[in-house]
Amino acid sequence: MAPAQGWTACDCTWPFPRPRLPLLLLLPPLAALLPAHSARDVRGKSIYFVTVDRFARTDGNDTECEGDFWCGGKIRGVTEHLEYIQAMGFEGVWITPVIGQRDKEPVPPGVSMGYHAWYWDKIDEHFGTEDDLKNLSRELHRRGMVFVYDIVMNHVGPINSSSDVHEVQPFNETFHYHTRNISALPDPCTKSFCEDHNDTCTERYCREARFDEYAGTPPGSWVMSPLQGGMGPCGFSCTKEGCEYPHTASMCENYDCKPGVPGGCEYKGDNAAGPAELLRCGVGDWVCPGYEHFDHTYVTDGWDINLGDLNHSHPFVRKYLKDWAKRMADTYDIDMFRLDTAYWVDKDFLQELQAEVPIPIIAEVNPTPNMTFHSSYQSDPTMGRVVDGLLNFPIMFVATAAFCPSLGKFNFYPFANLNLTRLGGDMREQLQSGLYKDELMLGNFVDNHDYARIGSVCGSDRSRVFNALAWVMLYKGIPIIYEGTEQDMDFPGGGFNGEDRTSLWQYKWRRSTDTFKFLAELNKIRNRTNISLADAEVAHFEETQLVFSRGGPYGVWVFLNNFPNTTEQVEYNFVPPTPPMGQRWVSALSGLAATFSGGRHVVRHSRPEVLVLETAPRETSIKFLALAAAAGFVLGCAGMALVCLGRASSARSSTAYTELQDTRRGGTP
Repeated sequence: MAPAQGWTACDCTWPFPRPRLPLLLLLPPLAALLPAHSARDVRGKSIYFVTVDRFARTDGNDTECEGDFWCGGKIRGVTEHLEYIQAMGFEGVWITPVIGQRDKEPVPPGVSMGYHAWYWDKIDEHFGTEDDLKNLSRELHRRGMVFVYDIVMNHVGPINSSSDVHEVQPFNETFHYHTRNISALPDPCTKSFCEDHNDTCTERYCREARFDEYAGTPPGSWVMSPLQGGMGPCGFSCTKEGCEYPHTASMCENYDCKPGVPGGCEYKGDNAAGPAELLRCGVGDWVCPGYEHFDHTYVTDGWDINLGDLNHSHPFVRKYLKDWAKRMADTYDIDMFRLDTAYWVDKDFLQELQAEVPIPIIAEVNPTPNMTFHSSYQSDPTMGRVVDGLLNFPIMFVATAAFCPSLGKFNFYPFANLNLTRLGGDMREQLQSGLYKDELMLGNFVDNHDYARIGSVCGSDRSRVFNALAWVMLYKGIPIIYEGTEQDMDFPGGGFNGEDRTSLWQYKWRRSTDTFKFLAELNKIRNRTNISLADAEVAHFEETQLVFSRGGPYGVWVFLNNFPNTTEQVEYNFVPPTPPMGQRWVSALSGLAATFSGGRHVVRHSRPEVLVLETAPRETSIKFLALAAAAGFVLGCAGMALVCLGRASSARSSTAYTELQDTRRGGTP
């Protein structure tokens, strides 16, 4: 098919005239009655995610930086660029932790992300000061934006000995940490040893000597101790029985995947640890054989590699963490906590934490597509409410694979590769199953600082990236966009080989990119149509297309596909309901009237399409009146056949003319 008028062959500009919203959007009664959220309500608000060390320096240095160590970003740098974030329409900012990190040599990898807490009552000087954090919060609220702050309740920084423990403030005793399986180690304080070293053989010495062997991995290494659990007997997130360290989690894999090959994963068949619906068998994957024997303390009491795992059953640890969280929320006027590594923490502690802190918590529960397991951290069938919100990992894993060919970089769901059927089905299940007590507190995303960027996963195909981003921004929940997405990181000429933690400042916070403008348009649509708190319904899905609505049948309709970038005709096998008299469906992104033919919505591009109602032009209104007049003439024709037939013929001619005029403008269904 020939390219649509206004489209360019270059994959660098929006295909329409400058996107604009219609001057008047007529909303359905349901959407008009939706409650507006208060200035500090986080439900349904769009969030921009910032890693403080990589977002903005304050010394003028704009040299690119990446890797596991300090790059120089500051809290004050975030504050200075809030106008940039707000120009995209985002309603809040989530920042990574900024409390005191381990400062001794060797500096552990990953410390710059802030998740290796060492000094709990300090703001790390690498990030800034307490006043800097207060000023950030104050400025966000002055702008009407919300402040989301990242916390870790599961662990501290790398612990390799009892001397490391003594440096951590306030968790400076070895009994503040889980020591699962430590009894398997020989007792250093044998009877003969204590007889020979009477002054040395104290309770503390014996406890710490055993702990030193338990945690005795080389300083700065990421080697897992064989006894610490590491979340499974075979290693990271692996639940298979019958394996012994140093066997790896590969024993739990169900697929052989070849990096760099689109769809390059092959099911292992009889040699697989579990069914083909899972990439691997891990925590929460109850369908895997032998899972019923899995000891969940591998998760809650096991260490994440060498990160000291806090013992929440200890009264001091339990009380301090809850008091600390309440103090942080109050001191820095935080609106929501994002809770790292939540499923590694006992649910009863999480429940107490949420009950006592004055703000909602959105938790990272990320090991499985099992919605029953995942949703139980929001509302447990026996415990009731646990935490208010969850990052939507079960849908995120499927969505990223469904929109993008993965290229071996993101093979969580090889069976969903470029297949929107699974995504549509999972969305419908999430919305209709009743498992989740509040879908508006589910954080939707397609990438972050732990996974490959969406530009890299999609092989730099802008159409697929835009479809994925439209899903994030318009599906029910809290849309979360990772810093740098708007700068086309990982597109040719604009990225750094799939690096998910590259600095942003070398891009100079440009506002000229298509993705920056696209995100701004999506936020405008969300705000002008008042869909932030609206219900969602999945209307249609198949391998290459997905259609859902927000705010009812006369609200907003979202049409998505996973085709590569094209100017060829794309036909969606679904149309929204016939609009009320005097209205028509138009694209909220282009302002052009929607085209429908044979029960299909037809477009001339593979970018996402968002339809809203608009007052129809005068000619379209005349069309309806003419049809009504024609019907009236026909009914009144009894006894006046010749006269009325003439009048009806005249009315039909008028109708045909207005239909021709309307067709030239894009038509109505």
